[in-house]
Amino acid sequence: MIRAITQNMIRAASVRFRTLLPRRPNPSLIHAAANRSDGAAKIVSPISDSPSPVSGSVEWTDELVERFLLDLNHPSDARKALSFFQNTDPSSAVRGPRCHCLGIHVLVRAGLLKQARTLLESLIEKNPEGDSIAELLLSTYASSSSSSARAFDLLVQSYAKSRMFDAAFDACVRVTKQGLSLGLSSYNSLISFAEKSGQSEQLWRVYEFMIANRVSPNEATIETAVNLMCKEGSLSKHIRILDTIHGSRCSAWAVVNTALVLRVFREGRVEDGFALLKKMLIKNVIPTDVAYSLTIYGYCEMGRIESARETYEVLLKRGYPSNAFLYTLFIGLECKDGNIDEAFRLLKEMKTAKFKPYKETYNVLIEACSKTGKLELCLSFYKEMIRNGFLPSRNACNAMIEKLCEAGEAERADDALTVLINKGFVPDECTYAHLIVGFAKNGSIEKSLRVYHEMGFRGVSVYEVVYDALIGSLCGCGRLEEAEKYLAVMKERSVSVSVRVYEAMIVAHCGGSGLQRAHQLYEEMVRKALEPCDLVLKKLGVA
Repeated sequence: MIRAITQNMIRAASVRFRTLLPRRPNPSLIHAAANRSDGAAKIVSPISDSPSPVSGSVEWTDELVERFLLDLNHPSDARKALSFFQNTDPSSAVRGPRCHCLGIHVLVRAGLLKQARTLLESLIEKNPEGDSIAELLLSTYASSSSSSARAFDLLVQSYAKSRMFDAAFDACVRVTKQGLSLGLSSYNSLISFAEKSGQSEQLWRVYEFMIANRVSPNEATIETAVNLMCKEGSLSKHIRILDTIHGSRCSAWAVVNTALVLRVFREGRVEDGFALLKKMLIKNVIPTDVAYSLTIYGYCEMGRIESARETYEVLLKRGYPSNAFLYTLFIGLECKDGNIDEAFRLLKEMKTAKFKPYKETYNVLIEACSKTGKLELCLSFYKEMIRNGFLPSRNACNAMIEKLCEAGEAERADDALTVLINKGFVPDECTYAHLIVGFAKNGSIEKSLRVYHEMGFRGVSVYEVVYDALIGSLCGCGRLEEAEKYLAVMKERSVSVSVRVYEAMIVAHCGGSGLQRAHQLYEEMVRKALEPCDLVLKKLGVA
């Protein structure tokens, strides 16, 4: 049974109901309900089987409630609509999602935003998945021609308050597709939520949507984005990138916009990045030389090298100078193609133009020199890099260490790594694996073991690749008892034993008096569906 509706509301509705009631119900019923001496009317709920105390009482349907609320969409009637919700049973059909949305539009148009927000929060609480609320609000917005789009701002902000980011962002997309505009405060509420919860992906998702849909951020938007970049440690990196392009410190707006474009490029969405750059240039929120440089970077990411070079020529013809970022970009392209001499020429030209090489410049040169076996040049770039206050990336360091160890220069590799570690460099398991193999190759198995124990001391996880190197080295030296010990450690730590480890152990045991143990290891391989090489099969006599 729905709770009593106030007498004033029923009296106001009695005249209108003559046209609203389906199938022309008896008007005397409405008149009787409006003039009950107790000042209330009892209406039978569609979900209630209880009889009404009013003879022949009216049954409320969704259609009837909707028409009733639409008839109250004038601001002067808004409080009557609110009274309707306050004085009906919350569990009844007349309090369904669609009726809620109609009531919200009525309240928003009348400026009763606090009350509308309360209804929205109640609706969200009853629909925690939030699947249909935005669509219902849109469909009822279309029905209520005198409504206000402010209702959608309340929806997004209510979702953000309820920590329902996906539903809020989905609402933004749906509303925008319908040609409606959300207020900046709605976007800022989502960006603030993402920043406070440390969810970088969500913040950039909203910020990109804003720029793509020509919603201009304000100082609060930029400040929130900068705060998150500080938290995730990416702010200084993007400031350095802009410094290498622009030559002087750029605004926070430029830093945030550059970070967004680079993020989109690195996700492989280069065309989207170009579209963002175009909108940023129109809004004048990114320097022109930065936009050109990022465009060239985007073409390089797409593999459109000729387009990158053509854009570079346009940059120069329009009076903008080259920069360290672009020189490094083109040096990297030459290194990737194996044109080391051309890369060195560009480096010389870069220095002549008074542009200083920076971390990425040295990284690409060190990796290129390592891959081409130019170890002395590689070491000279490494030393110059250190003198200029930079540390190599792990990829660059590992490439250098690996090639030095392959060339029998494990001691020099170890010395270089020691310098780097003292300056704060953090090696990974691949770095140590290269050293273990390098020392073993020189017959310095004790140094290999020292590197292994150093890994444990520094808390570096020991993975399969390290055990492959260590056990292979021990087997090569005939130190089978120690090899067996580390094999047991692998199994104890649930590290997968590779084919290489089994093969090294089997061959080593076959060479001595451990043929029985070699067959045990072979049976383990068979159980694990691992296939040994022909040499192992021949050693075991099972080929």
